[in-house]
Amino acid sequence: MSAAWIPALGLGVCLLLLPGPAGSEGAGKRLKKTPEKKTGNKDCKADIAFLIDGSFNIGQRRFNLQKNFVGKVALMLGIGTEGPHVGLVQASEHPKIEFYLKNFTSAKDVLFAIKEVGFRGGNSNTGKALKHTAQKFFTVDAGVRKGIPKVVVVFIDGWPSDDIEEAGIVAREFGVNVFIVSVAKPIPEELGMVQDVTFVDK
Repeated sequence: MSAAWIPALGLGVCLLLLPGPAGSEGAGKRLKKTPEKKTGNKDCKADIAFLIDGSFNIGQRRFNLQKNFVGKVALMLGIGTEGPHVGLVQASEHPKIEFYLKNFTSAKDVLFAIKEVGFRGGNSNTGKALKHTAQKFFTVDAGVRKGIPKVVVVFIDGWPSDDIEEAGIVAREFGVNVFIVSVAKPIPEELGMVQDVTFVDK
């Protein structure tokens, strides 16, 4: 996995303030510093849910790789009180909200929380988890901010076990922007187990 999909979220600006490698300063001027730790990147205001796959389909090893990737993305975003807020949901047999938008407002705390998330196993009921996220995660009580874009980034390893298209419609009705990141292509044997074989094309 890579961070190449970030601009697709409309959050490409969030990465512009990242420092370059050592020695990349030009004309005696230093690059802009990373956002102040408490306020965060004010140019990247968004409420973001990362919906990760915690099913037996992905397995423990790739589950950990997935967590590491989400942690790196969270660091790049510039999390803070006035910047982006993030939360984490795990899709498995039954969805579980690991932490809400309001729980952490620093990248350091978010990274620690991600590392503490345990692997749940079960079927990859991504549609069920996406619907749950749209209805239960993006609420005022959970820390959603008025007038701030709501985004859910869904990680899928192959194919979901349930209907994700219907869940996507529900999410849009709640004003949530859905972006799907495919972790792996489906193998031929998996195609026969999918409710909608044209899912990827859609």
